[in-house]
Amino acid sequence: MKKTALFIATLFAFFATSCKKEVYKTEFEASLQTWQTFKASADNSYVYSTKAPNWIDDSTRITITNGKVTNRDYYKFDYEPSQNGTLRPNKITVLKWKETTANLGSHKEGFDAYTMDQVYDRAKNYWLPVDSKKYNIRFETNNAGIISWVGHELKTIADGFDGIYITSITKL
Repeated sequence: MKKTALFIATLFAFFATSCKKEVYKTEFEASLQTWQTFKASADNSYVYSTKAPNWIDDSTRITITNGKVTNRDYYKFDYEPSQNGTLRPNKITVLKWKETTANLGSHKEGFDAYTMDQVYDRAKNYWLPVDSKKYNIRFETNNAGIISWVGHELKTIADGFDGIYITSITKL
């Protein structure tokens, strides 16, 4: 009886894990196809923006022209304090910079200068294939079917997301 229960539990765990991975695989493949269609319609020239998936209010804007990263812009924001110490909705830029092909990667802030092909490759080979028992996995396609969130974080650590949050993607 114990062997049967153990076998059933093991079988259930295997299928539960396999099904979850199959869902990600199916969603990933559909998103990859959507991305390929978008990329072709944009002549592989586009711009996308990312945001840190934590409490930092920032934005990294990456421009790709003919399949090559040509610019990376970064903005970090804060809010003007009011007289009584509360936050006003008035957002101010506290740090900004722009990189071009001549100095790509010269700043430590912001998201890495990846093309979307590199984002998809990293998603497939690094961010998604992790142990779902140890990691919370996030995969969303809210950019008209193109990746918006992908990554993972240890279940035991809050605010330790390793991945990307893409807020927008448009053709150049």
